[in-house]
Amino acid sequence: MSQHSDLPIYRQIVTQLTFMIEMGQLKDGERLPSMRLLADNLHINRNTVAHAYAELRDQGLVESRRRNGMVVVGGERARSSSAT
Repeated sequence: MSQHSDLPIYRQIVTQLTFMIEMGQLKDGERLPSMRLLADNLHINRNTVAHAYAELRDQGLVESRRRNGMVVVGGERARSSSAT
């Protein structure tokens, strides 16, 4: 993530994770890092990660599973739509 980009940090996270899902680097059923862990690793506010995860959820790429956190669910669909 780049603090110097014109693209907001949350958008950079969405773009990167979407790419990883489309390329098969993140597969259906895989857990994303917790919001706290990702925020700490990137030295950003947890709300920024929450915003990115919410957008991924709205796109149908991930879903929240209580004790398991955010889980990839739209990988197959994303890969098939990116291949067309």
